[in-house]
Amino acid sequence: MEVAAGVARAFNSDFVLFIQPTLLSKAKLTQDEIARLNALSRVTVQSVSSLRSHDLFLRSAINEKLSKSSQRDSFGYVDLTGIHDNALESVFVDVVHTHQAANAVVARHIFEVLRKRMELRL
Repeated sequence: MEVAAGVARAFNSDFVLFIQPTLLSKAKLTQDEIARLNALSRVTVQSVSSLRSHDLFLRSAINEKLSKSSQRDSFGYVDLTGIHDNALESVFVDVVHTHQAANAVVARHIFEVLRKRMELRL
């Protein structure tokens, strides 16, 4: 990330890293999403709660490191982990890929973050 931030600075641009949501990080799961996680747990021979705990631990460690790095190297990062938490419909088609409508939610959020950053630069 330091390299990417450096390249962005060299071109007088901002570097923003977006942490994407996954099925493991979604707070409220639909029945379809629960079935996907159960299938994953059979393949990995780990319980769903163990997989979710491990994901939470990793995301927490990553966010802590990014927080320090972003301050040191002057780049932005946005954690989108919870963006689909209140979705009533199934969002994920597998552990990391979402339906098109869910992609649009993420894209709109990314657009708004970048638009606001650009407005601050003007």
